Amino acid sequence: MLYVRLPVEVQSRYNLRISAARAQYEYAFVLRTQAEQTPDLLLRRRDALAVASTLLDLLPIEDRFLSFPHELDEEIDGDEVVASSTDITQEMIDAAMGDVIADELNMEVPKRTAVRKRMFILSAEKLCEEWVIANARVALLSTGKVPPTEPKEIVDSLIEIKNYDVAFDVCRHCDVSICDVLYAVTREAIMVDADPPEAPPAWVQLNQRRAEKRLRGHWAIVRGLLAAAQRIWPNDSRPLRAITRAFLSHNVPVPCWLDAEYTEKDVNGYLRCLIDYGAVKQGLKVAANCVEEETKKVTSIDSRVWLPISAINDLLDLGMKCKETAVSTTKLFHSFFVTTYQECQF
Repeated sequence: MLYVRLPVEVQSRYNLRISAARAQYEYAFVLRTQAEQTPDLLLRRRDALAVASTLLDLLPIEDRFLSFPHELDEEIDGDEVVASSTDITQEMIDAAMGDVIADELNMEVPKRTAVRKRMFILSAEKLCEEWVIANARVALLSTGKVPPTEPKEIVDSLIEIKNYDVAFDVCRHCDVSICDVLYAVTREAIMVDADPPEAPPAWVQLNQRRAEKRLRGHWAIVRGLLAAAQRIWPNDSRPLRAITRAFLSHNVPVPCWLDAEYTEKDVNGYLRCLIDYGAVKQGLKVAANCVEEETKKVTSIDSRVWLPISAINDLLDLGMKCKETAVSTTKLFHSFFVTTYQECQF
């Protein structure tokens, strides 16, 4: 008996969730169309979108959408009217005659209005994006200013108040680059190390959602955001470049953990970043390690290895223009590189 009733109960819960999600979204839409957008309206709209999004997440993946029927008045040509039905009506005859007369008199064919039914589909992803924007705008109410509506402007404003977790959400769902967020949070962490406060800064406590669990303090925030970015954009090395730029632009040595990750992910991009900031010594070290590791892979005449030759050449050229210590280091590396290349030729 229970087995027979289960599908009905499941369908009932399904319909209830769909209806509730639709009602919450319609309520949020009404709030958005109000002439005066007060903080209270923004809060209520954010909460309504959150409920609607949560209800859709409870449904099977293929059913996570809302549909809204919509009737649209359109001006269409006579041919489209005929094609919409197989029955010849007086309206079709009048339309056809109107076209003939207009053609004979070299007149423009008059347009006719018809009602077409459309279906507006709101996906769960789009609904989540609306919630993210609404949540970010609520977070900006603390500034006392009217929150912007464009995602890029919202991210910039969130960076100003050091709310990096919410800024990350906007970047993820609204196709905004995460690089500015990572650069800003790394810069703040560097500033904390340069002038340690007696108590942890407020922004550290504010941005604990993605903090690296095995670490503590402000660097847990930086590394947690970087790890999250790498999970979402695994083939993009720009997050690593953004954090590296923050160190180099403040004349702070690149830490070992970042050096290792960037070298493994994109050694060519890493060398280019070091060249851009004139970090010759660090670049020579990275290039030497790269050549050494690739040389170990050569086991026969058929072995193939990859080296960032163009970046290494530019690094050597830059090294020749630096101080005497850098020049001597460059010459040594150049000699080592030539020797290694000759050995690879067998």
